[in-house]
Amino acid sequence: MSSGGVGRTTAGTTEEVPGLAARKLAADIVENVIRRHRPLDEQLQHLSARADFTRLPERDRALVRALAATVLRRLGTARHLLRHLLDRGLPADAPRVEVGLLVGLAQVLWLDVPDHAAVDLSVRLVRADRRAARYAGLVKRGPAAPHPRGARNTSQRSIWRL
Repeated sequence: MSSGGVGRTTAGTTEEVPGLAARKLAADIVENVIRRHRPLDEQLQHLSARADFTRLPERDRALVRALAATVLRRLGTARHLLRHLLDRGLPADAPRVEVGLLVGLAQVLWLDVPDHAAVDLSVRLVRADRRAARYAGLVKRGPAAPHPRGARNTSQRSIWRL
């Protein structure tokens, strides 16, 4: 079994999306901490009892912890960047949009996850929430997109478009 979450269904089969399950768990932790005011330590402690966490390979379990901790450690900076990158701000009726963007931004800026993977998985996180799905277009791929860290090279310069 590959690490990941459930993807789209095609002709009765379910495709795995590598890495999505780890990002979803990290997003759940971040959302519980910032929206429900639950302590991070408590969230991390409860992970070991979750079947979806224990099924992940060790490297994905480490990614869940690192990603949640990084988002929360850099929350002020990440929110500041999002305010400057989003023309219309974050939608009030779909808080999962902010969480998906924070998870994606943290991967690109501080965890050195390839941009295309961070963007793709962030879009999938947002689309998985039916209230937030219509806002998935806040994360786009496009030729005029500024990269949050600046252009490292021409192939990476155009991935992030917020």
